[in-house]
Amino acid sequence: MTHVTVELFGMSRLLAGQTEVELDLAGGSSLRDALAALAQEHAALVGPVLAPNGGGLHPCYALSLNGRSFAPDLDATLGPGDRVLILSTPAGG
Repeated sequence: MTHVTVELFGMSRLLAGQTEVELDLAGGSSLRDALAALAQEHAALVGPVLAPNGGGLHPCYALSLNGRSFAPDLDATLGPGDRVLILSTPAGG
């Protein structure tokens, strides 16, 4: 079992009604698996934040793994204690 934490910011936080979601995933699970589990737990995120096909993000969002780098590969394997940040990409100025 792999325990990961998903941190939510902006609209994803408002839709889920919480700042973090704790997920217990099977060993060897990927970012895609984490997003699918998140969609099952928080259906309000499907469409506005999570892709409705189950396992991706809306194009206006990005993932950061452990706050160190953006995660373009949804098939990357998660380890115990990993933190997945869901960030909104639109910014302006």
